[in-house]
Amino acid sequence: ELSTRDAEMQAKALKQLKKNMLVFEKQLRKIALKVTKLEKQGFSSPSALKDLLTQGKALLVTIKATTNFEEARDAGEALAELSEDLNLWATNIDQLVKISSLLAYINRQISARERVLKSVRVLATRLKIDLQFNLDEVSAALASVREAYNQLKKKEWSEEEPFEFVQSAIIDKLEDADNDMANIRALANLKASVNKITAQIKNFDTRIARLVKQKKDVEELRSLVDQ
Repeated sequence: ELSTRDAEMQAKALKQLKKNMLVFEKQLRKIALKVTKLEKQGFSSPSALKDLLTQGKALLVTIKATTNFEEARDAGEALAELSEDLNLWATNIDQLVKISSLLAYINRQISARERVLKSVRVLATRLKIDLQFNLDEVSAALASVREAYNQLKKKEWSEEEPFEFVQSAIIDKLEDADNDMANIRALANLKASVNKITAQIKNFDTRIARLVKQKKDVEELRSLVDQ
């Protein structure tokens, strides 16, 4: 049985502990509001997050209601551990809020690359350049990016940080596609230049042959072709 002094100390400690729990209560309320906002936008909240919020609320109820310091202390320790997990989810929530406002922009960026790929295909076909392997690689990369975008659009999320997912599954792959298409276009332009030069040489050869038949001096023209 506690002495009067010990009882007074525990009562004081219990009062302070309950006061400290107000910080966690504010955190829970803030996260719950953000989750509700995301759900209204069509996002599906993970069951793991919902369980954490439910557990947190139950622990707060216990702490507020109890007059026993040890019970409040145990609940407070559990709530502190739970708070660390909630902080990780809070980061994801904030990132999702940002990404949800950028979905249209992300879609425009993907669509722009898809149009460029189409134009590069047309260019390669027109110039009769065999770049099918390169084009197929870019096409597969863009298909993967489109799939990642569709996953975002479904508004299903997990413990993975949304920014990391967007960076690795969309931004990095779009940059790779840009580089690949730039290389393909450079090859196509090189081929176009070669075709142009070949056509000019053929034209000179035709002119030389015509001048030879006319028994005219063609040495200067031939030296130009040789160059």
